[in-house]
Amino acid sequence: MDSRQGCYYNKTVPGQRVKTRASFKQERKKRVKMQRFKDKRFIRYFCILVFLYMLYVLPIMLADRYYNDDISRSLLGVSGWIGDGRPLTEFIMIFINFGRPLADISPLPLILSAFFLAFAITSYITVKLPDADISPLLVYAGALVMFNPFLLPCLSYKFDCLTMVLSICLSFAIHCVSFKKIIPGILLHFAASLAILCLFQPSIGLYAALFVMEIFLFVVTGKDGIGKLIRTLSAYAVGGAAGILCYLAAIAPATVDKKGWRAEASKMDFSPESLKDQSVNIINIFMRYCSGLTKSLLIPLILFIVLALTALIMFCKEKNTGAKKCVLSVILLFITPFCLLFVSVLPLLFLNSIGKSDHMLTGFCVVMLFFGLAASFSRGMLKKALIIIMIPCIIFNYSYAFSYGNALKCQKEYEDFVIRDVAEDIQKADPDRECEKIVLTGSMPKCRELKLLCDKYPQFSAIVPVYMFEENWIGTAPLNHYLQQQLMWNEISDEDRDYIKNNRPFSSNSVYRLYRRESSIILCFDR
Repeated sequence: MDSRQGCYYNKTVPGQRVKTRASFKQERKKRVKMQRFKDKRFIRYFCILVFLYMLYVLPIMLADRYYNDDISRSLLGVSGWIGDGRPLTEFIMIFINFGRPLADISPLPLILSAFFLAFAITSYITVKLPDADISPLLVYAGALVMFNPFLLPCLSYKFDCLTMVLSICLSFAIHCVSFKKIIPGILLHFAASLAILCLFQPSIGLYAALFVMEIFLFVVTGKDGIGKLIRTLSAYAVGGAAGILCYLAAIAPATVDKKGWRAEASKMDFSPESLKDQSVNIINIFMRYCSGLTKSLLIPLILFIVLALTALIMFCKEKNTGAKKCVLSVILLFITPFCLLFVSVLPLLFLNSIGKSDHMLTGFCVVMLFFGLAASFSRGMLKKALIIIMIPCIIFNYSYAFSYGNALKCQKEYEDFVIRDVAEDIQKADPDRECEKIVLTGSMPKCRELKLLCDKYPQFSAIVPVYMFEENWIGTAPLNHYLQQQLMWNEISDEDRDYIKNNRPFSSNSVYRLYRRESSIILCFDR
């Protein structure tokens, strides 16, 4: 060190740049300033997403309706997720309830879901696009993850909506972790894929689709070298495959119920006929949603997609000077959304339970995220045009969610009105509480408001449950909330049908007829 000049230098390396103490301080200040900028950018993006997410789930909170399995859990305090092959969900729900029996702590799980998802998406966006400005289009890209219409049923569960969303958060969060060696990466992805399956199995499609997203982001940004990309994808493939195999070989056989509908739903069928049937079912789910999109929405939606892809192509042309490289990039970008969609639903093709389950298509959010990110690369007039076109799309996203919340609410009010009358008739027919079983035929009608909303948005007919039906125990579970005894659901028998045919009902009105046969209550909604 030269005390007169106050500088550091290396005498053995001629021509090396001399760094003074002032230059070291300047670099340190620059790093601190950049870190503060990144921190402010993270907090700002996170707060915006929290606001948008909370506004989106507000109608579900206001509807305050038990969704399918919630009915028995709120009444009996049971868990039962281990029987679904979701042991980590079981552990988390017991932990936040401080032991059994489970209590209804809603809407806390839904509020936590919004915060956790906002944090995960903010981390993912800021890590993958560290130099991007927080523009309205980038905010919309993050919001599209929550705006997935097939996520609405998951958010409607009062109890396990948190763990369903946590499986999505984990799928994104694992991609925010960088590693220098491949072995730690393999272990991380092994643990992540295993945890995702133990939280909510359908989210493994999202986890797999983010593999394709990694390639897309590398082509567009070129932020990391090809060596790091290969290391990341190798750890992704090896660790993820190992986690899936471990779950299928060890955890699923040890936890999933061996009998009943759970065992049937968890079976995997690789036959061509089954794959064809499941493909048709998935296509029908998408078509049911698309049939509710009006022309006034389709025009801006198609324009947004086209302009977003245009912006992406223009960005790649500026970045890639070589003609061949540019053409290959454009081709890859065009096939990316189809690859994302295919990979996100691929694991579901082998399950028997996809037939009528919209909530299994959680992975579709990665396709929506792709178009949002594509739009965020726009510049100049194209960016302004996309922001204008984005406005009706955002309005529709919220309009759809609020319509869904009101559909839940109006049907809940109508069911409360009918079920109270049924419960009063049962108490009159069985004043000594001697009946132990209930048999139901037909199903309770939809309220008039719900019929209107289902005509407008056909997806609601699949994701807004109408209780009091004959197919399974959930159909009669709401009734037990109004009775002091527990009535067990039974399938209708030939003797029950003969009794209905040959006897007068104990009570009847324009909606239902009620009979008492020995220790059974027979409820008919077949008018």
